[in-house]
Amino acid sequence: MNNAPRFRPPAPDGIALDAHVCCNYPGDGFARMTAAEWMNLPSSFKGTWLESIPSSAHRVRVAIVEGGSLLPVYLVDAARVEPEQRHA
Repeated sequence: MNNAPRFRPPAPDGIALDAHVCCNYPGDGFARMTAAEWMNLPSSFKGTWLESIPSSAHRVRVAIVEGGSLLPVYLVDAARVEPEQRHA
């Protein structure tokens, strides 16, 4: 087992970072799908990315959807998890 600390990318100035939290919320341009649809996507078509908003940084699900676009994903049947708002 590797005891090396996990790499955590630096947060932009003044932004709190919790890279372990994967948020689930709707937004403009988000793909909407069920958890079952997400689970059935090939692993090479889905993942997470770091999303930054003015007062926090967090992870969101992303998927390659019909048409070949990479979009953030909102799971409509999963618990809604909003990014935590932190102030510097």
